[in-house]
Amino acid sequence: MNFTEFETLMSSKGIITLAEMARALDTTPQAVSNWKARNQVPYHIIAKINEKTIVDTEEKIIVNDNKISDDKVLSLTDIMLILTEQIKVILIIPFIFLFLAVTNEKFIKEPIFISTGTILVPEIDAGNVSSGLMGLASQFGLSSSGGSSLDLSDRSLFPELIRSRYFLERMLMKKFYTEKYNKELSLLSIYTHGDKPPTVGIDTLISNAVSVLQENLTFILPGGLDHFSVVQAIAKEPIFAKNLVDSTISELIAINRDFKNQAVNDKITFIQDRIASVKTELELSETKLKSFNEKNRQVTSSPALALELDRLTRNLDVQKEVFKTLRQQEELAKIEKIQATSVVQILDKPLAALEPTNINIVSSALNSTILGVIAGIILAFFKSYLFNNENIDERKKFRRIKLFFNKKLKSLIIDKRIYAIVGALFTIGLPFYLGHNSNNPVYFGKYSTFYLFFCIIYISIILFSIVRYIMLNKKEI
Repeated sequence: MNFTEFETLMSSKGIITLAEMARALDTTPQAVSNWKARNQVPYHIIAKINEKTIVDTEEKIIVNDNKISDDKVLSLTDIMLILTEQIKVILIIPFIFLFLAVTNEKFIKEPIFISTGTILVPEIDAGNVSSGLMGLASQFGLSSSGGSSLDLSDRSLFPELIRSRYFLERMLMKKFYTEKYNKELSLLSIYTHGDKPPTVGIDTLISNAVSVLQENLTFILPGGLDHFSVVQAIAKEPIFAKNLVDSTISELIAINRDFKNQAVNDKITFIQDRIASVKTELELSETKLKSFNEKNRQVTSSPALALELDRLTRNLDVQKEVFKTLRQQEELAKIEKIQATSVVQILDKPLAALEPTNINIVSSALNSTILGVIAGIILAFFKSYLFNNENIDERKKFRRIKLFFNKKLKSLIIDKRIYAIVGALFTIGLPFYLGHNSNNPVYFGKYSTFYLFFCIIYISIILFSIVRYIMLNKKEI
């Protein structure tokens, strides 16, 4: 068919300009312009026009035979008709969502690893430090009106202790190995300037690092019948997270021991000072009693001397009891000091996480596919609402569904835009997939057998999409 006949045929359909002809035949204006210059229309275009004429005729018969109903209620066949008309949209949108989600989960999203350690911190009596002194006072009929108070060795204060600047600044000075810098650096450097010289003052560095460490370290107290506490660390490297938990537990034990030892040492110092003082008073009382007995042989004949003897004896007995009790408390305090060195017990040591906690390809793929299908259906109904306002009779709709289904599936296979989208997306993602290192590499020191096979298929899809796009583009010309 020459172009003049072609132009007459298209004019009968109300299509006049080259752009309208190109749009109607799913081709480019340049291709139509080339046909006009050669005065020859390709045979596959003529076949396409004839096919389109048949389908359009059938659709016009169906449309003219039945008009839009007034109630505007969509039936099941209306929904099926819309879905089959827009089947390409419903298929390509979920594919785009799925591809982007999987690529993001596998290569773009930074993995986060969590490591935990379980420890047992015995309940500590808040008044334990002064219990000996209170017991000593109670033996002499004295009572303390002031209640017991918490000290820094109490387990309930551990969550606040682990978030305190005192604890965090001690942690920031510790060194850790990271794969990112391939060497040991202080935690302060890792969280701020890395292995490069700092550009801000030390106070700013510490403030920034403390904020990061507070977010990455957590101390979880037991609840209910559970007696174990959990130390949890979050990091971008599994070994680094494990070492961070190890170091945190060690630092908690060291700080707890320091606080406990300080309290016990203060107690021992006070008791030893009292022992020295009571010992001096005891020796003086013994000397007075000895001197009194030497000077007064006839005590029984004098009531005044007997009363003085009773007073000296009673004072000596009291001081002996005080001295004896103080020595007992000193020994107990020394035992308590030994016990304080192992107050925290480790049940489960932290382990390096095998998989990141924030990456789940299966879940992400499923969610993105569902979201893509929903978005595709919504878009399909939106397009149908914009471009199709005709209500078709129920008896003819199933025939249209069959026609549209066959037509759209065929156009899906020969649509160059589909191959362009697939090829472009896969090409963009190619550096991420080829740059991935398998956990157990076999080929090229990077890929496992399964992953190498996957990369071959991936590249084959790119090549097939490019070749198919070029062939379809040449065919239209």
